[in-house]
Formats: sequence, C-alpha cells, structure tokens
Amino acid sequence: MTEQRSYPRHVTTEAGDIEFRLMTRADEAAVLAFAQKLPTHDLLFLPRNISQPKVLSAWVNEIERGDITSLLAIKDGKDADGKPVTTWEVAR
Repeated sequence: MTEQRSYPRHVTTEAGDIEFRLMTRADEAAVLAFAQKLPTHDLLFLPRNISQPKVLSAWVNEIERGDITSLLAIKDGKDADGKPVTTWEVAR
C-alpha cells in the first residue's frame, strides 16, 4: 500500500517548526545559495553537484517535466547557518 502525502506539511519538533513542501523553480536561487555553502564532502552524497547553477537548473527542469520530485524542508524560515532564506534543500 502506497501512502500519498500532500504538501505543504508542517511538523513541530523539539528542534523547532519545520515546513515540508515541494520544490519549484521559485526556489532555485535559495537552493543554489544553500548548496554553494555546503562542504565539498557533503556534495558527494547528492546524485548531482547542485552547487553549479547549470546543474541545478537542469534539476529544476526535470521537476517541471514531472520526471523527479524534490522535497524541501524549511526550519523557522532559516537556512542551516541561521540566516533567513526562502528554502533549503534536504532530499530528492
């Protein structure tokens, strides 16, 4: 049995409120900024190097075509460094 989830979804955790939602082209700049702050070692765990604008743009094109789905997690409207952002990428 496959469970279908709807987004956005809000979860309250001990670490704070987290919003999960599907990535769109509007998130591209924020995801790129987040990815460019990641250490090179962390990028090894992603299927693509999304710190490169052309690579991220191709990823977003695949999202728009419906080929892939990317889920974003936003914690208190801030990135991993605590700076305000629209979104940050956590999973594909």
